[in-house]
Amino acid sequence: FVNALIDNPAFDSQTKETLTTRQASFGSKCDVPESMLKDVEKSGIVDTLLSWADFKQSKELKKTDGTKTQRIRGIVKLEDA
Repeated sequence: FVNALIDNPAFDSQTKETLTTRQASFGSKCDVPESMLKDVEKSGIVDTLLSWADFKQSKELKKTDGTKTQRIRGIVKLEDA
């Protein structure tokens, strides 16, 4: 996660999901050294995050696989489509 304090931020809606302030207006700049990026890549955390994301995506797809698991019964004048 990245924690940043931005002066006078502008958002696209009241829910504040997307920041619309330009990067030039931030007031500061985050410089990550190349050596740190290489260390993160070597640590294996990237592979772990990718496998977790694949698992989460497959779990969500299983919820919407199109199979109906329940039938509605006992309602008078009900005709299934």
